[in-house]
Amino acid sequence: MAHFHRTVFPQTSATAQSANVGNSGTGRRPKPVGNNGPDTGGRTRFTGGLGGPGGESPATGGSGGDGHGHPLTIEEIDRFLTKSDVAGGIGGPGGKGAQQGGKGGTGHANVIVRPLWRHELPERLPHLSMARFCQDYYLSDKIRLLLEALGFATAGALFDVAENALADAGLKPGHIAEIKRALAQLVEKRV
Repeated sequence: MAHFHRTVFPQTSATAQSANVGNSGTGRRPKPVGNNGPDTGGRTRFTGGLGGPGGESPATGGSGGDGHGHPLTIEEIDRFLTKSDVAGGIGGPGGKGAQQGGKGGTGHANVIVRPLWRHELPERLPHLSMARFCQDYYLSDKIRLLLEALGFATAGALFDVAENALADAGLKPGHIAEIKRALAQLVEKRV
């Protein structure tokens, strides 16, 4: 069974502006899975985050918060999409202002989470530090330093991360391809 790590979206915080500009709204994280009750017609509901309203001001209203989409794996799409309601995020309304209203928040689309490793794993894998893994499987020092900066201490942790998370953290497609190659060699060596 393939393991995956859900991409976590940062919560947009309310930011204080000057006395003449309202505060920005706060974005809420998506709800994992909504209820499967009579109001949904028996369908599962995936609901994206809802951006909070912008603050009111005597001059310019604050911006609405962003509503983030729901992270969905390929497996969840296959299993739920035909019998689910899937909604992305909804941006919050802009705040009221005497001179100018605030800008509404952005509603973000759902994100498809792609696991870095999509194949079966052997029952036992060696415990390899990131430095040893990169050395043994010919990954560059640059890739090792990037992975260590992201908090990866061992090679085993890479089997549980989403490819999107690595890309969002700044790894280039070539880096990700090299990591996949090294993981495949590690698994092949242990099978």
